[in-house]
Amino acid sequence: MTLNPRLYEFGPPGTSVTSIRPLFLLALLSLRPVLAQQFTVIATGLPAYPQPCAIWGDSDRDGRLDILVAGMGKRDTPTTTLFRNTSGGFVDSGIVLPGLARASAAWGDFDKDGRLDLALTGLTITGLPATLIYRNNDLVTSSHSQKFKWSLALTFLASCGI
Repeated sequence: MTLNPRLYEFGPPGTSVTSIRPLFLLALLSLRPVLAQQFTVIATGLPAYPQPCAIWGDSDRDGRLDILVAGMGKRDTPTTTLFRNTSGGFVDSGIVLPGLARASAAWGDFDKDGRLDLALTGLTITGLPATLIYRNNDLVTSSHSQKFKWSLALTFLASCGI
């Protein structure tokens, strides 16, 4: 069986593969900055938990992505904290959420009001599995404090196997 070399030519008719090779290398070198791009670690002050869960979402609708971090905190206590992204970095939002270990979380607008709601699942401090959905009732601002009004839309605590 013989191969038809015309089927494997690249470029305009009559152009040899050897004349295309320098152009290919030049094109590949022009992609080098894209291929070599790397990420830079920034100091955020965010906690580092074992078996963590971290999710991004603009929970306060200010155009900056906030981050929720959950996992085993100090003294092996389950912790869940929402950090607001401010122009100066990440700060604890002050929103009280149940501490969950081996947590998983997701943002979504389940009630279609334009605000991100929060779904959490994991193990409570007593080791019971929990699935929680919080409705985001938006940010209320006063001269002294900023608080989210969150309401628990659904709570489900069950033992393993149920």
